[in-house]
Amino acid sequence: MKPQLREMLASDYIRSVGLTSRVANLVGSDQALFDEVFEGIYSADNILRNRAAEAAEKAARADRSLLECHKNEIIRNLPNYGHTDVRWRISRMLGLLELKGNQLAKAISFLELWLQEEKQVSVKANCMSSLAEHAIKNRWLRNEVIGLIEAEMERGSGGIKARGRILLKALLKG
Repeated sequence: MKPQLREMLASDYIRSVGLTSRVANLVGSDQALFDEVFEGIYSADNILRNRAAEAAEKAARADRSLLECHKNEIIRNLPNYGHTDVRWRISRMLGLLELKGNQLAKAISFLELWLQEEKQVSVKANCMSSLAEHAIKNRWLRNEVIGLIEAEMERGSGGIKARGRILLKALLKG
């Protein structure tokens, strides 16, 4: 990663977002720059890893095509994304990807797993959102995802219930 990007993403306080929005805007639609930021997800530096994941997710939301060349890598590494803050962002990125066949099955499997085992509301909410996005595109998933969201709403926080209501409305409409 270029020193300028590293400096923008590094900071001494982990819960600060630092300059992630600025980095995402700097990336724009530049695939090479996005690739550098994305590589930071695998950093041993906890702060850099979390910020790189956030900046990559923000840039990918603005331009989904940036993620396409990382699709296989993301799917292959799903078992290795053990850090909650990285799961938070990867779970959102999974909903941005066009997945089919085995890739979709693996993504759904990990989203369901993370939905069950994560305690962090943001990870759960992103898992629910990505599951819903794939269920809208793949109607055969709809009933299963509706059931998962309803179950999570029963035991979840107010934020999970609110997100669940929005997602169920979209699923029942689509």
